[in-house]
Amino acid sequence: MPQDFVVTHGIAFHEFRILKSASSGPWKWLNLLLAGLMLAHRHSSWKWWLALSLLVILFLNQASDISESVIVFPGHGIQLETRNGFKKMSTTTRRFIPLTVIRDVIINEGLFGWNVRYYLAIMIEDPSGHQAIHVAFENVLPRFPVLLEVYNGIHDILDESKIDM
Repeated sequence: MPQDFVVTHGIAFHEFRILKSASSGPWKWLNLLLAGLMLAHRHSSWKWWLALSLLVILFLNQASDISESVIVFPGHGIQLETRNGFKKMSTTTRRFIPLTVIRDVIINEGLFGWNVRYYLAIMIEDPSGHQAIHVAFENVLPRFPVLLEVYNGIHDILDESKIDM
């Protein structure tokens, strides 16, 4: 699926956002239309099946878009944000990771079936010694060149904020 990559720099933040549109891809529409036409052909009420198929296509055209962001607040931390849902109604999930618990930001690799996928991860360790990994862009899984650009951008921003402190 196509992905759009946007970098936004503000006074107090830097956002790396990836949008994955679910309404793209002509094959999905063709398959649904063909399934509807096959059902219409098998049943006498073909108009009903055709109308139902068109409604499903229209519904899926408005289907969910997924947008994931890594927002860096220099001197404060990193926020991971996921927006998904329908174009008119969407939900947003946010996780803020304070700079004091961030150990490192890494690009890691994992197996996905027979493929190797790269992902951006934030390694944290709280004062009690508990360690965890937060995966950024876990729903959109961008390609390595995009991850590398985000990785370099995050490290540049965090290195600048360490110098200023």
